[in-house]
Amino acid sequence: MRVITQSTVGDPSLLELIEAPRPEPSYGQLLIKTGAIGLNPVDATVRSGA
Repeated sequence: MRVITQSTVGDPSLLELIEAPRPEPSYGQLLIKTGAIGLNPVDATVRSGA
């Protein structure tokens, strides 16, 4: 699956698109397939380390 990851805080240039193994849910957990996600301004603030 494709995953956007960030290893350190900073601007959007630090975001990386990588391939990662699909997680396997444990007992009592669900794996939900998403078609799209959304971000809000607080997410950018947290990502930048502010």
